[in-house]
Amino acid sequence: MIRHLVFGDYLNTFKEKAKEYESLKIKLTKLYPYDIEKYCDGKDELVKRLESEVLIWHKKALSGFWVRVLTRSV
Repeated sequence: MIRHLVFGDYLNTFKEKAKEYESLKIKLTKLYPYDIEKYCDGKDELVKRLESEVLIWHKKALSGFWVRVLTRSV
């Protein structure tokens, strides 16, 4: 569940990645309107690549968050 939320946050932050994902989904919907397995298989490579980018982005975002929290004046 958290993975999906972070993935969505990433796509909201990086519009070009969201557009790439959207374009692929539209293409796959047209190619496989009645075959969910082929649709999901078609997304697999891009999703895996994006997830690795999301993981790096999320770790950097969290580390920056904690630095701000821990160094802020009370």
